[in-house]
Amino acid sequence: MEWSAGAEKALDEYCQRVRGDVAEAGHEGADPDEVAEDIRHHVEADLHAAGVTVVTREDVDRALERMGRPVAHAGPEAQKDTEFVGWRPQPLGAGGVTGLTFFGVLLPAATLLIEMGSRMCAREFFDPIPTWGHAGAIALVPIANAMALYFVQQRSPRAASVKRRYLGTLNAAALVVTSYYALLFLPFLPLAAIGVVFGGIGLLPLSPLFGLMATVRMRKRLGRAMPRSSSDPSEETPPRPVPGLMAGALLGILLLTAINAPSALTSIGLHMASSAEASTRQRGIRWLRTFGSEDELLGRCYGGPQSATGLVALVLDVSDPVLTDGAREIYYRVTGRPFNASAPPGESHGPWSTAPAPFIGGDPERGGDQVGQRSRGLELASSRIDAQIDADAALAYTEWTLSFRNRSVVDSLEARAVLALPSGGVVSRLTLWVDGEEREAAFAARSEVRKAYEEVVRERQDPVLVTTAGPDRVLMQCFPVLPGGQPMKIRIGITAPLGLTGAGTNATRGHLRLPSFVERNFAAGDVEHAVWIEAHDALDPGDTELIPQPPAAGRHALRGSLDDRRLSDSNAIVGVERGADIQRVWTPVAGREAVEQIIRSEPMGSASRTILVIDGSKAMASHATELADAIGTLSAGRECAVLFCAETVETAIPLGRVSEDTADRAKAAIRSFDFEGGRDGVPALTAALDLAAGHDEARVLWIHGPQPVRLQATDALMQYADRSGDRRVLFDMQIAPGPNVIARELAERGALLAAPRMGSWAQDLSDLLQAWVAGGERFVIHRAPLDAAAEPPDEPHASQHVARLWAAGEVERLASERGKAARKAAVALAVEQQLVTSVTGAVVLENEAQYRRAGLEAVDGATVPILPEPELVLIVLLAAVVALGSFLARRRRMRGGVA
Repeated sequence: MEWSAGAEKALDEYCQRVRGDVAEAGHEGADPDEVAEDIRHHVEADLHAAGVTVVTREDVDRALERMGRPVAHAGPEAQKDTEFVGWRPQPLGAGGVTGLTFFGVLLPAATLLIEMGSRMCAREFFDPIPTWGHAGAIALVPIANAMALYFVQQRSPRAASVKRRYLGTLNAAALVVTSYYALLFLPFLPLAAIGVVFGGIGLLPLSPLFGLMATVRMRKRLGRAMPRSSSDPSEETPPRPVPGLMAGALLGILLLTAINAPSALTSIGLHMASSAEASTRQRGIRWLRTFGSEDELLGRCYGGPQSATGLVALVLDVSDPVLTDGAREIYYRVTGRPFNASAPPGESHGPWSTAPAPFIGGDPERGGDQVGQRSRGLELASSRIDAQIDADAALAYTEWTLSFRNRSVVDSLEARAVLALPSGGVVSRLTLWVDGEEREAAFAARSEVRKAYEEVVRERQDPVLVTTAGPDRVLMQCFPVLPGGQPMKIRIGITAPLGLTGAGTNATRGHLRLPSFVERNFAAGDVEHAVWIEAHDALDPGDTELIPQPPAAGRHALRGSLDDRRLSDSNAIVGVERGADIQRVWTPVAGREAVEQIIRSEPMGSASRTILVIDGSKAMASHATELADAIGTLSAGRECAVLFCAETVETAIPLGRVSEDTADRAKAAIRSFDFEGGRDGVPALTAALDLAAGHDEARVLWIHGPQPVRLQATDALMQYADRSGDRRVLFDMQIAPGPNVIARELAERGALLAAPRMGSWAQDLSDLLQAWVAGGERFVIHRAPLDAAAEPPDEPHASQHVARLWAAGEVERLASERGKAARKAAVALAVEQQLVTSVTGAVVLENEAQYRRAGLEAVDGATVPILPEPELVLIVLLAAVVALGSFLARRRRMRGGVA
């Protein structure tokens, strides 16, 4: 062997220190020179055995390390690496490396990646990785095991570059994490064992148990590689314990606590809020508002076994499960919003998931009559609203064209939404584009169109269905919105009367509320609604921010784009000027005589007792200042009370005569009220009706936002709605958008009247309160068939929309009567006039064979209402002349027959 100068110097320095130590110790019979010479011979033998030909300083250090050199004898350079003194390499055999690599590194990592991509466990059982924090905790196991395996395999202490105490800490933390998940998957071990036989899929739920066993074995290997005593580094000396056990265990416990705390705290509050005890329920709601996670709570609204995350949630769900409907009710009470007004829990419940369902577990409301949960990947692709206002006839026809896109790549989805129509509006056209061609709807009895729709949905073909969902509300459903982004396009035509205002007995101004979404199962995103409104008379954009266009060819127009928030705003109302002298119009009706429309000014009636019921939900908080100012118009001398819908009924102003300071006290009460969560309107409405009982001129005005769920029994309130003879007591003004089940049930019974809406809600509220005091006038539109023997009308001829609005009112009158004959007549009239009413619906199917199988017939495209383009105006005028001639001819024949 050839020795370098550095190697010679290092060995000489070491031997010199050994001589000094031996001489100082004074051991009898120990010759310092002989000890030093023995060390030199051992080093030379070791280097020769290692096959070293050129000896360097590092080779000498390694040889001395292998001899177990005491720390005190290490050279200045070696003492810098005292961390590795006494380290004993413990390389594993091929089998040990393979086993620990597979069960401790590869299997946990593969399980994590497979679950993140497929969400198999989340879909069928529970979600083991609901957040990125859980993913990181699971990833700690293969990372810690891989680092430890690298350490114990190194034959050189300098090559094992990771500090031992860090490895021990990571290993202990990994032990805690994998123990936790092994406990979670313990109930599934029998199924997993069976699954191993069938394709090996059972290895995935067994991964935590195997990971735990591998991590324990890895800690033992780390222990064997730990340094022996520096004074006696022989193999017989037991190794010191692996450092970092307590620190690692604490780290693992803190990590699991941090990532599971939102789920645990939310689950505790959720079960408190679902208690049978009212006081416990209230504590649970307060707990959730303070400590709960809205994302976790929203996830529970989507139901299924996968909605619970974390050990605490799973244990509580087994002992006392909270149903999906209960979670949705609690979500509203906590947040004040419908659960489907928020985006589905994509970020907190598997943001990497490609599953098409809003959560993971599919779409249980598909084909049903509820909007239900948001569908993940389903979105509004485009929206266009075209309206034509006929100010003379005091009506408007609006077409809302919508297209939907499915960005998922797995399954077809159903788009569902409840649409708010203009007051008194009715759907008179429904169109679906199939392969680029327009297909018109069939109108039939409600049960028939729904049956046809559900059958075609099961066949996964192209239907769209529209049915009513309460007064001035319709439910739209279309399926399938195909995956991959191919849009599905529909059009809904709406015929609606205008709200009228004016001076004296002349209605000089009309008002149209734009249609909007009440609730939906798809995202609107950044899509804006393109709006175009036309009329022969001057238009006023109001608060809509639409832009007036220069008049062209005698027509006025408004144009603009509104986001979904602006469109859903209760102030999305446009105005139109109209001739004061036009109070009567008429139109012929195919197959029958003409319909005449008359606008009359009628007394509104005064209110000597007014009870205001104010919703205390969070949705009302942003309107508190405007509401307080509008309430300030209360007039002295009348009786008034102000009630709040809170956890209990709160009386802000007791019933009594309005004095000079009543308005100020009411304003102060509104501004100081804590609008929080979601409140139930039923107790306050019941109390208000009790205050109004027995008073001929009492009015109850309910000012509210959404209430998507029924929070308690409504029997007493609905009994009043069914039995009360006075239908002009309870009025409704919704100023925050969203569904309200209580308002819908009352309105369907005819016991809730919508307050007139002509502009901003605050101004409308102020005007209504003043009108109740002053007993002002209101404009009422009457429509009726003309007497066959009467003279031809002299008033202006109007479009068929007048007949459609008459038919809509007549259908509801017939439907309210008892007896099959009246209902059959209502269905027949609605089908004849092609209207969606409480007894009929509209459905578009893909082909004629489906119509024949369902016993339905699509309407003739020539009979549907249209928005005429400029080049079609002449055709429309010619059609009107033909219809008028036909009507006059029939009239002459009838008069001749009578003579």
